[in-house]
Amino acid sequence: MSRTRPLTIADLCPYWTAPPTGGGPIRVNRMNSVVARRLNVQQFSARPTFGHQSGGRASWIGSRTRRLSDRYIEFQYFHPLLLGAGYALYRAGQHTDLWLSSLLRRLSPHYLDRALDGADIIQVEHPWLAKLAHARANGRPIIYVAHNVEAVLWQRAGRNGLSRKLLDVHECEQHAVHHAAAVVAMSEADVQLLDEWYGLSRSRVHIIPNGVDTTACQPVSAEQKKLLRARLGLDTRPVLLFMGSDHFPNKEALALIRQWQADLGPKLGVQFLVVGGVGQGVKSTGWMRVEGYVADVKDYLGAADIALNPLLSGSGTSLKIVEYLACGLPTITTGVGMRGLELVPDRDVLCGPPDQFPALIEALVNDEALRLRLGENGRQAVVERYSWDTLGARMFDVYEQVMS
Repeated sequence: MSRTRPLTIADLCPYWTAPPTGGGPIRVNRMNSVVARRLNVQQFSARPTFGHQSGGRASWIGSRTRRLSDRYIEFQYFHPLLLGAGYALYRAGQHTDLWLSSLLRRLSPHYLDRALDGADIIQVEHPWLAKLAHARANGRPIIYVAHNVEAVLWQRAGRNGLSRKLLDVHECEQHAVHHAAAVVAMSEADVQLLDEWYGLSRSRVHIIPNGVDTTACQPVSAEQKKLLRARLGLDTRPVLLFMGSDHFPNKEALALIRQWQADLGPKLGVQFLVVGGVGQGVKSTGWMRVEGYVADVKDYLGAADIALNPLLSGSGTSLKIVEYLACGLPTITTGVGMRGLELVPDRDVLCGPPDQFPALIEALVNDEALRLRLGENGRQAVVERYSWDTLGARMFDVYEQVMS
């Protein structure tokens, strides 16, 4: 980009991302951090996440400005009306951010004006702020970052009759796709779904999957693992880890793990460890420890021996699997769990449908050489293809396209 000044990107995000508290916030924060090495990023974030709220009132009540680097600033907005509306939608079985665009157009926060001020490009994370972006674009190009294909997620979650709610999500997502100069999708499968649902010109599409900080996420030594387990109060039994947010596909996967732990725990002498919002309201057992939301999952990744990703549904790419592999954890996944990622079954991961997981778990628990081989190969795969540095740099091609 030959310009007298760096481009300025206004990124509209439904949730706060600093500090990052889950999959979506991690992606937004890491990608924008890479972009901000060359361009200016002014991010408007509409509400605190559950993770921010769990840190005490001072960590989430009140708007604030976060200077994350010389060229990256996040305007973290707080208004009780947004949280109240989100709760009402949640109780009604709707997506909590469905009304964000209309509410923010009424509230017209100063933080939004500051994020948009001087911006050359408007970037929208998820579809929920797309109408707001369109209303405030004034001819500036819009980039839609499709973290998921929301209609597909809601179609599965609403299989018992949420047709009206699915139509609302569909209309919001359709607007995001149709008014974008470029669409960033997580996988080729998502591109096909977006095309089926909304019609999508391939010339506008860029595929940039989720990644991982391969420097921060690394294998630990046997001695470090022992110390981490002692710190976390885990005993000497092999640890099988599952991480996830309070998200429907993760809840489906946890339902399977709750079945397996009752049989495989005593049979193999292992313990299942569930970390993240997916465990909210689920009780621990003698064979399964449920931690719920934690601020930093790094110690739990280091303490684990095997990672599980038994997803049955979802879109986008799974952030947890690249984190598992970066930490050198031998991983068992479904095909859905490795969607959109260039991973080779039996070389980088073990892959099979849920009914094969008990046999795959038993084989991996009993084969140290296999665990070592998968751990080494899996890490090599993500280091080569899925570091945030590599993926974030690909956003410059998107900006080049929309400004040409």
